[in-house]
Amino acid sequence: MVVRTKPICDVCGNRHTIHEIGFEYFDCILYKMNNETEEEKMERRKRECVEVWDMEKKEWKVKTDTM
Repeated sequence: MVVRTKPICDVCGNRHTIHEIGFEYFDCILYKMNNETEEEKMERRKRECVEVWDMEKKEWKVKTDTM
C-alpha cells in the first residue's frame, strides 16, 4: 500500500487536498471548516450576524429575532 502525503498548500500553508481548477482557496476554506474546534465554531457563529435596514431611523440594525 502506497501512502501519498498531501501537498503543502501555497495559499494557507496547510496539508490538504488541492483541486487544480483555479479556485484553490475553496479547498483551504473547506479544510479550515472541517478542522476547527468547537470553540472556534462558536466564535465564528457569534461574528456572523445579519443586519437589516431600519427604514424609519435610516440605519443598519443587528437582527436579533429568527423567523
